[in-house]
Amino acid sequence: MRLLKIILLIFCLSLESCGYNSIYSQNKNGENINFGFTELKIIGDNDLVKDLERSLERYKNLSGKTKTFTIDISTGSTRETVLKDTAGNATIYSLFVEATLTVGEFGKKEKKRRRFLKKFRYNNDSNKFNLKKYESSIKRNLIVEISRDIVQYLSYIK
Repeated sequence: MRLLKIILLIFCLSLESCGYNSIYSQNKNGENINFGFTELKIIGDNDLVKDLERSLERYKNLSGKTKTFTIDISTGSTRETVLKDTAGNATIYSLFVEATLTVGEFGKKEKKRRRFLKKFRYNNDSNKFNLKKYESSIKRNLIVEISRDIVQYLSYIK
């Protein structure tokens, strides 16, 4: 038992100096993310708009940023039936969440456009209230993934 405590203590102390960095402070190449938005317009499904604005809020601050962008994002979601049973009732759905990003860089006329699409497949639920709650949870998770992809994309723009 005493040996286990010693091993656990050594393990914890070795993790302390492992070089932790915040996920959003660097891109995948290890470069610091140094951009901000002068303008951020998001249109589409209200729930998606709110979640996306919340995810991108931290990048509105322009102090000390070397790159500034004007951002237009249009969002949308669709649900498709993937599989039906013999009675014709849907058993499996696919939920697609899409965001189309238009980026204008300060001082340049050229605008870049990129489409982000995430998909999730799930089973039907006989309780429609629970199904609606589950779908909104899926949408929130997918829009957070899209916002991460948008941040990574913007960090690579030269």
